[in-house]
This record gives sequence, C-alpha cells and structure tokens, in this order.
Amino acid sequence: MPQFHDFFINPGLEEEAEELGWSNGSISASVKILEANDWGELKQKINENRENYDILAFQGGNHELNRKAFSTPKMDVVLHPGKGRKDSGMNHVDAEKSAENDVAVCFSLREVPGDSKRQSQVLGDWRRNLKLCEKYNAPYILTTEAESSHQLRAPRDMAAVISSLGYDGRKAVSEVPGKILEKNLEARRKSSDYAGHEVVD
Repeated sequence: MPQFHDFFINPGLEEEAEELGWSNGSISASVKILEANDWGELKQKINENRENYDILAFQGGNHELNRKAFSTPKMDVVLHPGKGRKDSGMNHVDAEKSAENDVAVCFSLREVPGDSKRQSQVLGDWRRNLKLCEKYNAPYILTTEAESSHQLRAPRDMAAVISSLGYDGRKAVSEVPGKILEKNLEARRKSSDYAGHEVVD
C-alpha cells in the first residue's frame, strides 16, 4: 500500500492529516526551512542544521540562491522557486542541477491565489517547471503548507492537481517525498557523522 507524504503540514494537524490518508512518518518528520540573503549565509545555515533535521528546505525566490540550493546535495527541497518573481524561478540549468543532486522542486498550493487571472499565471509557471523536471528527470513534490484543518487536502486531491497539468501526481505526493524521507532517515541511522562534511563551494 503506497504511503503519502507532505512535509510542510503544520505539526498540530497530525490527526486530521492522517485521517485524510497522509503518512504519520512525514507529518512527524523534523523539517527546517532555511532563508538567506546570500550564499555565505545559506551555506552556514546548511552546515549548522543538516544533522538536526530529517528534511532541509530552502525558501526560494532568489534565482542565484535557487541555483546554489539545487547544486547542494545536502539540501532536500527548494520551496517556492518563483516566489516574488515574474518568471517561474527555474531554467534548464536549475533542472539539471536538481536532477544531479537529488534536490526536489516543491510546488505549494499556498502559491495558488483565488484570483483567476493570477491563478492562471501561477499554474502556467508550474507547468513550465514540471516540463523541465520531466525533461531532465528532476524530482518534484507538492504540499498544501496547511496551517489549519480547512487547508488540508487528501492525497488523491493533491495528486489530481499535478495530473491536471499533464504530469505524474502520484510521484509528487508519494514516490519522490517517500524516497527523500527514506534516504535521510537511513543515512542518519547508519552514520553518526551524517552531517560532518561542510558545504565549502
């Protein structure tokens, strides 16, 4: 039976999320979202936090830092790559780096506004980024970033969002996040110096 994972659900919503079909393992995973103004700051935060969290994500938007995050194997997720931008926040080089370093692109329902014109623009950016991900075999996931129970969605409904854009919804809510979680938990179990190597680029 497949498991479904959303790393960015508010920890206070475990019970409701499980009732909808989300795996407790992802809801209870320790997650750190990093914000930074330059690569030096981001690099320091990666080194400081990697050993303490199951999932390490970068709050995207700055294209240079998006690229750095996609280029860093110790990062797991780039959240909102197009945040505050007039473009989608990614190009083919970013997709290649994402694939090479196994850093997932994260699409969030919080990015999708109620306004139909803006919604169309956001989903157009998603479609462009999904096309890049598929072309270069870059991993991608989807989240609600739910902060309250009314923002929660069932896994099948989440998968349908990606499927409606012509891509693999099951991959976004089950396969890829499951692999990220399994990889990191296994690494932490096997190696006491899992985060002992600093990012030095």
